[in-house]
Amino acid sequence: GGLGAVLERLAEYLEKSEALKRRVGVALIYPGVLGVLAILVVGVLMVFIVPRIAEQFTSLDVTLPLITRIMIALSQFLQAAWLWLLVGIAAAALAASVLLRRPAVKAALDRTILRVPGLGGFVRKIESARFARTMSILIASGAVLPDALRAARRASANTRFQSLLAGVIEQVEQGRGLSDALRTTGWFPPLVVYMVASGERSGRIADMFARGAEHLEAEVDSAVGAGLSLLEPGIIIVMGGLVAGIVLSILLPILRLNTLAMGG
Repeated sequence: GGLGAVLERLAEYLEKSEALKRRVGVALIYPGVLGVLAILVVGVLMVFIVPRIAEQFTSLDVTLPLITRIMIALSQFLQAAWLWLLVGIAAAALAASVLLRRPAVKAALDRTILRVPGLGGFVRKIESARFARTMSILIASGAVLPDALRAARRASANTRFQSLLAGVIEQVEQGRGLSDALRTTGWFPPLVVYMVASGERSGRIADMFARGAEHLEAEVDSAVGAGLSLLEPGIIIVMGGLVAGIVLSILLPILRLNTLAMGG
């Protein structure tokens, strides 16, 4: 008899999720354009500029610096194999999309992501926030705890988290407290576990899940904002380093030739 309230809670949850996606999408436009321009600039330098300068150096009887030889070899490779390189990238993307549909591959990728410093913690917060928000909506709507846990498990996108929740469901059905079962997973922040335990004792577990979800969602928003703010200068630094390496590979032989000429 509470369909209207349930749909309202669900609408709020979906609106928050879409707002975060739009924020990330808008924030990624400028870094994306900057990254594409960086690739184009480096590609033009390596395919058109470096080969012409390399022709001048190779005609001289002088030992080129290591960085110059590396740049020349890389430029020759890009000139000869750029088409095959594009085909290989497209084939790799297609193979990855097919392989990720296999449960074993998806599970291995999820485990690998969780081991990556920074990224693994971010994924844990996202999954924990989604779990807490889903549990809050379902329990407040009158769903029994095991059914709410199963629905929250299906809402997860990480196979490792799904397997942990399967263990939580089994423990709860055997009579163990939810907070104790969540603590044994080692996945959730201690604050969320304590809030769930408080909700169990006070009979306000839906409210505690809602507060935990708000806390985790705020941390996710902060992490996204920090990551996006660092992305733009990171691309500029990488682009500057690549261009500086190309320029250095051109200038070093010129300086060496000038030194030899002055010495002669």
